[in-house]
Formats: sequence, C-alpha cells, structure tokens
Amino acid sequence: MTLKVEGKVWDCKNQCKNNCCSSVWLKISPEQRVSLKNKGYFVAKHDYTDFRWLGYHKQFKIDKLDKGDRKITLRTKDYKIQWNPFVNSDFLYVEDRCIQLKPNNLCKVYRNRPKMCAVGECIVFSRKKSLQWMAENGHLKEAIEKYRKGDLDWH
Repeated sequence: MTLKVEGKVWDCKNQCKNNCCSSVWLKISPEQRVSLKNKGYFVAKHDYTDFRWLGYHKQFKIDKLDKGDRKITLRTKDYKIQWNPFVNSDFLYVEDRCIQLKPNNLCKVYRNRPKMCAVGECIVFSRKKSLQWMAENGHLKEAIEKYRKGDLDWH
C-alpha cells in the first residue's frame, strides 16, 4: 500500500514493515464489555454497513441477527480491552492478521475491499489523537516511535 502524507510518498510494506491489517480495534460499550466477559460474545449494532472486514479475521465469528445487528463471538482469549480517553470509550484489541493479505502484505480483494478498509486511515501518520492512541497501544507502537524520531526513510 502506498500513501501520500504531507506531500511525501510512503510505502508501508517497505518502510514501516508493520501491517495495519494485522490487528482489530473495535469500539465497545460497557454492556458489550460485560457480555464478552460473561458469555464470550457481544451484539454489535449495525454501526458498520459492511461486516466483511471483521469476518476476514479468524478470531471473530459473526452471526446475523434481526434488524441488521450481528452477534460477534471472539474465538480467542488473547485480547485486551482498553479505555481510549480521546473518544471516551472502551476498545477491544485483538492481534489477528486479515486472511485477505497475501504473503507480500498486499490485499487479495483490494478492488472489492470492504468500505471500512477503503476509508481506514494510517494510525501511524494520523493527526487524530484517538488514532495515535491506537498506534501507541497496539502492535504499531514501534512504527509510531520510529516515525516520531525520524528513523523512517521517505521516498
């Protein structure tokens, strides 16, 4: 994937070497947090018009419910829930590589990718504090530290 940031070209797979499609951050309500802890699943309101992106991650099982809601079951116990003060909400974090990534980290379904993938923003380069928080608290921590120190090379 190639991005333009501040007028410069950034090639993610050659420079950052961290793949933003290797983890999932989901905003969850207090009720969803309790449900996940007690029952192992939660019901997601139809906040997303296209749940395919979440279904591309092996640790999530998605069942369709009435009114467009989805029952999301987490297949792993290896997750964390963290409070993001910038959006005043809990986030569920799971390291889970997207099954649509090829070995070279390019997307197999790029032309037909889910809307969530198309509008996603690189959290390393984002100026939004809420997204920077995700980079600092997830697997992109090293990449954001390198970027801030100026250790990542530009093309």
